[in-house]
Amino acid sequence: MDYIFNGLEPQSVLRCFYDLSQVTCRRADNTQGISDYLVKFGRDLGLEVFQDETTNVIIYKPATPGYEKAPSVMVAAHMDMICATDPGVEHDFEKEPLELMLDADRDIIHANGTTLGADCGLGMAFILAVLESKDIPHPALEAVFTTNEETDMKGAWKLHYDKLKSKIILSTDATRLSLGGAGELEMELLQDRNMTPARPGDVTAALSIGGLMGGHSGKNAFAERGNANTLLVRVLSDLQKKKKVPFRIASFVGGAETACAYARDAQCVLSFPAEWAETVVNAVQEWQGVYSSELAVPDPDVKLSVTLWDAPAAETCDDGTTEKFLTLMTILPDGLCSLHKYFEHKYESCVNVGVVEMAQGAFRVVVCIRSALAAKKYFQFDKIQRICELMGVRLNILHDLPQWEYCGNGRVAQVVGPIYADMEPNVAQGTCEQGIFLMHMPGAEAAGVGPVVESPHSPREHFSVKVMADDYARFLKVLAAMKDY
Repeated sequence: MDYIFNGLEPQSVLRCFYDLSQVTCRRADNTQGISDYLVKFGRDLGLEVFQDETTNVIIYKPATPGYEKAPSVMVAAHMDMICATDPGVEHDFEKEPLELMLDADRDIIHANGTTLGADCGLGMAFILAVLESKDIPHPALEAVFTTNEETDMKGAWKLHYDKLKSKIILSTDATRLSLGGAGELEMELLQDRNMTPARPGDVTAALSIGGLMGGHSGKNAFAERGNANTLLVRVLSDLQKKKKVPFRIASFVGGAETACAYARDAQCVLSFPAEWAETVVNAVQEWQGVYSSELAVPDPDVKLSVTLWDAPAAETCDDGTTEKFLTLMTILPDGLCSLHKYFEHKYESCVNVGVVEMAQGAFRVVVCIRSALAAKKYFQFDKIQRICELMGVRLNILHDLPQWEYCGNGRVAQVVGPIYADMEPNVAQGTCEQGIFLMHMPGAEAAGVGPVVESPHSPREHFSVKVMADDYARFLKVLAAMKDY
């Protein structure tokens, strides 16, 4: 695609971001393409580069004149991105570059029907712009680009820490000025499905919900956006318990790929006697009204629909499986659990029932817990574990990531703080790698000094050029301040 950012500043960052958007293979399970791009980028500049077996990349740049005695600094970003599309949009992230769009006001940048990759591509662009610069003052830099941050953070766990000497960690994945962040525990629940032929005379209805914003289950937790999985289950519970529709579930799918994002759409196929068809249709209309009111602010475009077929489904869950699945989905914790005690409009802990799939012989439900406090993270896990034990549902932990303990009085905060004096210190609303970095780098301190990215993990992901320019200017001031660390 043509370069669309001519005339905008900072041009160096925008050019780097554009070039990154044209690199394929940025999915967490396939980062070889972007990793090799970073290796070539560093070597073309004549810099020392290290690439490991996990495809992590470290690029070393010496201090600029006058900064030789300043401590070296690790600047960090992750190279993988969430790959999601709007309904009906087909995009092969393994082969096709992103199509960047610039709004008419020439300020808001987003992608055409897909995620933008600004999480953490914009942070990478900040670092790359500094690496290629000839006139930006900075201490010796260890630019660390990790992989698999959006899944299990394998890159951070397997990083070669013996290749690093910095005791200062500046993350561009956490926004200005972050001094702590949540931990995360993701798990899969597997409920066995007993299938049976559809009852004679049954009709089939497909219930769908969509039009939701989606987004990051941590960053957007306070907005309490709709979760398609939970919203659809509320309709089913009403049909069963209040309206007494004797349905069986044929299938239920919702969310895409990761429980780190809210499910933007979900679909359920039901089988029930024909005389209940009008009740089901009326219930869908009723719940559309409920959701239009409830979600008028966070999700104004929510759309609930139903399609009826006279033909029966090939097979359905039996009555016991249907009841068990609805019970499980109804009692699982979901949404905002507690507010942060020190930071207004920040969550302390939250849970997202993000993905439901029809796995082989089972319903597969993926749940993500985030919490700034380990004790509260494990309390939510204890709830879910007990639910599974009582119901005979299998539970497997997919990953368990440590929180980044808040430190507002450290040396990094003292040096960097004045650059952000017009805003309150922050806690990252996502789960960052700093918790893992600090486990492996005794004595180190960390701060988030990255750009603001709105609605990450969804096709509505975007950023403002004006806001980004201010973020980048402050990032450069942070690097300059390291001279007096």
